[in-house]
Amino acid sequence: MQIDKTLRDMIAVRRPAFSKTEKRWIRQFLTPLGLQADSFGNLYKRIGESSVLFSCHTDTVHRSGGVQAIDTDSAGVIRLAKREKESNCLGADDTSGVWLMWNMIRANKPGLYV
Repeated sequence: MQIDKTLRDMIAVRRPAFSKTEKRWIRQFLTPLGLQADSFGNLYKRIGESSVLFSCHTDTVHRSGGVQAIDTDSAGVIRLAKREKESNCLGADDTSGVWLMWNMIRANKPGLYV
């Protein structure tokens, strides 16, 4: 099974909250979508008039930032590579949500994305 390259690239980055790695990740993946920031620093984008709200978070629970080694098996399951020595988790808990919203925004699906 072919796994989306953007999803793999997103998951490969360890990004503790408020870290330089998280900020770089936001610049790489979210800034190009034309998001705005509110007074608290939350990024958002409204498309159309829909009252539906989609939300997710950009940080992971990693202890340190950086890139982690990941593998994909023949069924398309992404997991930490066995050779990975630094990572303490995959970090896909909401990276999958960000990736879904990233695709929805790019497809111009109505809603408020936060």
